[in-house]
Amino acid sequence: MAGDDVETGAAGAGLYPVAPADLVTLVEDRNAKWLADRGGVEGLATLLQSSATGGILASELKETGPTPDPIDKDGLGKRRRALGENRFKYPPPKSFFSLMLQACKDVTIIILIVAAIISLVIGFASPTKREEYGYIEGLAIVLVVIVVVLVGSSIDYSKEQKFRQLNSVKDNYDVQLVRAGKVVSVKAEEVCVGDVMKVSAGDKLAADALVIEASNLKTNESAMTGEVIDISKKPEKDPFLLSGTTVSEGVGTCLVVAVGERSQWGVILSQ
Repeated sequence: MAGDDVETGAAGAGLYPVAPADLVTLVEDRNAKWLADRGGVEGLATLLQSSATGGILASELKETGPTPDPIDKDGLGKRRRALGENRFKYPPPKSFFSLMLQACKDVTIIILIVAAIISLVIGFASPTKREEYGYIEGLAIVLVVIVVVLVGSSIDYSKEQKFRQLNSVKDNYDVQLVRAGKVVSVKAEEVCVGDVMKVSAGDKLAADALVIEASNLKTNESAMTGEVIDISKKPEKDPFLLSGTTVSEGVGTCLVVAVGERSQWGVILSQ
């Protein structure tokens, strides 16, 4: 995976005058000076072969249709290969065995295991206890531990499978974009770096972006920072929009600068 990132980053630097890593750093550091040195949001859009008003140019787009390469179904395959796809990489699922080991680390389970060992040792070591089947108590505790661990692990495994199914649906919602001067609706996974995205109250941000125009635009970044206070976003002051956060108020348009694993939400998921 690391090799793929290097290759993709190098491709991005070759096709566009700005490297994907620079765009990630721009959002992470909220580097207004770096943005200003490149002509602001409008200048950065030009560097990304896009337009702050019309979005990705018509010359790069093509009609959606059957294609041997799904990444290129709308003509934006080169852009996605260079600057990234808007797909998130979730941590690998835990196996049932690893969930069992995790359950065994519970304090209550550890106490029961210790109690079972002591009971079995006394039950088998003492002739009197052995004749009276004193070890049965220890065996009963072992049986209880096995049942509790198996049931708990089964529940956790089922929850994890359902959680992944929900995430696959949650990550693929409709997004309003401006492409070639026209407003289009696409799935979140089709959003590209350089797209101009329209946002309004209640929307979940599908990618990291920079505000182009805003009218009383505020976002809730509690999913990222823990801050429950809505934050005002303006082109001239704090234009940075973070993927995974929600628009709590207002409307606006923004330039997408980082998607998928390179977005702030993607970085958190991969950790």
